[in-house]
Amino acid sequence: MRLLDRYLAKTFAAAAAVFLVTFVALSLVIDFATKAERFLAVKSTSVPVFIARYYSLRAPVYLHLILPMVPVFAASFTLVRMAKNNEILPILTSGTSLRRTVLPAVAAAALLGAADAAIEEKLLPALSDDLGKTDELLLSGRIDIKVAGYGPDGTHAVMESYDRALRRMSHVRLTKIGAEGRREFVIVAERGDWIEEKQSWILFEGYAEPYDERGAPLLVPSADGRFVARRDPIGPEGLLLRSDFTPKCVYDGFRFLNDFARLEDLREQMRRFPAYRPTQVTYHSRLSFPFAGLVLMLLGLPAVSATRSRSFFLGIALCLLLVIAFYGFHLACLELGYKGRLTPAVAAWTSIAVFGPAGAAAFWRMKT
Repeated sequence: MRLLDRYLAKTFAAAAAVFLVTFVALSLVIDFATKAERFLAVKSTSVPVFIARYYSLRAPVYLHLILPMVPVFAASFTLVRMAKNNEILPILTSGTSLRRTVLPAVAAAALLGAADAAIEEKLLPALSDDLGKTDELLLSGRIDIKVAGYGPDGTHAVMESYDRALRRMSHVRLTKIGAEGRREFVIVAERGDWIEEKQSWILFEGYAEPYDERGAPLLVPSADGRFVARRDPIGPEGLLLRSDFTPKCVYDGFRFLNDFARLEDLREQMRRFPAYRPTQVTYHSRLSFPFAGLVLMLLGLPAVSATRSRSFFLGIALCLLLVIAFYGFHLACLELGYKGRLTPAVAAWTSIAVFGPAGAAAFWRMKT
């Protein structure tokens, strides 16, 4: 590595560390300000201990979301600092182009994108259970009305209400969908309680309706000689349901589970439920989002260098506008994908396809 590369890499790394810590801390403070009242309402544990645990678990989530924007801010700060110290002109005079000068920062953006992908694939899935539990505890005083939940094993539940404190479903209908999209059973119950020791639901006052291998209800003769769907009453002792459908599924829904799932798990969900679009959108988004930092870098460096400004605040303002535009466009496309307005691949990759070539062209035309 040349001396100039080491110098720029050192300046970039220091700026990136400052921006990263600042943005993550700011995100946590804003989140705390919006949830302070909920934290004070937590009764089952020490509030300071719970707050510390809550945000120690969420720091990696914010790190994942913020990491793509850090390189462009750090690189812009580095360029502005070099311009303010009159270092750019001697570099250009020596025959080194501005594109070549900033290549270490571009390489760093690519590396941070890979690190972000690793966080999303390895770290966040490992934290997903604890994230769900702390969220559930924070909202444990609420009773939600008209709730639907989806489990990884194909169990779908619709209920009139859900008591977070008691982990109790009321007037619930559970449907189990098999690997080939066929129903396996339907359970209708007045109440369903979560048994932590058994990691299962126990259902009361209702019936279970079994289905055959073709996904059709099993028929039995009725009193008047007609054939009707068989319904097995739930006894007074209740019906124990062992399933991957957990209280976290009730609270978070399928999209939350997918957001913190591994790619392998997402592919399995796509195989089991090929018609469920949010899973496909999330899968393609997981593949496209690691490129966001590199795209922002390619767009941001030419914009900052073109101003020939030595103002740190102007450089930050340009980067902020660029980040807002990219994230806003990306999130809007994803939402259209979740709602079925765009195909999953188009929803996830459009922002990269639009901003990426524009950034590459701007970087190539960057004045040297």
